[in-house]
Amino acid sequence: MSKKKKIQEMDYLYAVARVRALENKLIGTDGYRRMAEARTEEEALKVLLEAGYGEFTSFENAIAGLPAKREENFALARKLAPDQNLVDLFLIRYDYHNLKAVIKGEAAGTEYRSTLSYAGKLPADKLADWAKAPANKPEVAMTPLMMNAALEAREVLARTGDPRLSDTVLDRACFKEMLAMAEALGSEFAVNYVKLQIDGINLKTAVRMKRMGEDMYLLPQYFIEGGKGSAADLRGDLTPETLVAKYDLSPLRPAAEAGSAALRGETGVAPLDMAVDNILMDYLKAGKYAAFGEKAVFGYVAACEAELTAVQTILAGKIAELPAEAILERLRDTYV
Repeated sequence: MSKKKKIQEMDYLYAVARVRALENKLIGTDGYRRMAEARTEEEALKVLLEAGYGEFTSFENAIAGLPAKREENFALARKLAPDQNLVDLFLIRYDYHNLKAVIKGEAAGTEYRSTLSYAGKLPADKLADWAKAPANKPEVAMTPLMMNAALEAREVLARTGDPRLSDTVLDRACFKEMLAMAEALGSEFAVNYVKLQIDGINLKTAVRMKRMGEDMYLLPQYFIEGGKGSAADLRGDLTPETLVAKYDLSPLRPAAEAGSAALRGETGVAPLDMAVDNILMDYLKAGKYAAFGEKAVFGYVAACEAELTAVQTILAGKIAELPAEAILERLRDTYV
């Protein structure tokens, strides 16, 4: 182990100890079931109160409060992480999400501000202002890569009318920045997590294209580079059998099997999406057993993000008066 690596791991000793205590507050499977099976709003919302979300008066009120909880999580993560690249790696996806929303919204002339996230590094309103007048010098500090990708995405959307292509331009830039942050963090764990995300997205893209009867030789247009796979591996004669074979030695094999079932028409793509998310969570769980270093903090931040998604799913299900089992079957695997 290099001296630099030892120093880095020592820097995380306090953070890991704090994370171990914080993990006890994560909701987990039992808490989700309590929420889903609760007969009253008060009973369901009590789970959130116990987990530190604060006191809410209704399911709608709780959903409205989730962004504040996300901001609180990231503020704490910034205090814990000796290297801010660890937190920025999560935040930047919200900036790119907002760019997608403002670029497509401005092009279509539709309302989009309600879809913006305020969890990113950059002020969402400033990004929206830039989208209205991109020729002006932006008042928001986009990186050169982000700025170039945003301008290219606008041009691609105007020229082709294909929002998937413009989104792909932004996704490529986003993951390129995420990989750079993971590498700057000096974390092989973070680098491989980002690569696994990329490979999972590319797998889902290929399956969706095949199901829609699209020409698979067009896959490179929507492919995100930086993962461990290549577009050449997936385009061409993609069948349920060849898909599984291509991922035989990959952590994504269970997702490929779900994709294979979707290609055979046995299921939709929802099981594929869930399989990819569960594989990513399974990878992150290594952080629970790390005695030092960045893994524990990285895993905890990702777990907080997954928890917010699960809570929102449950709250939406309760508002829609779905049966408990119907809500629970939509949830991904948990960190704790």
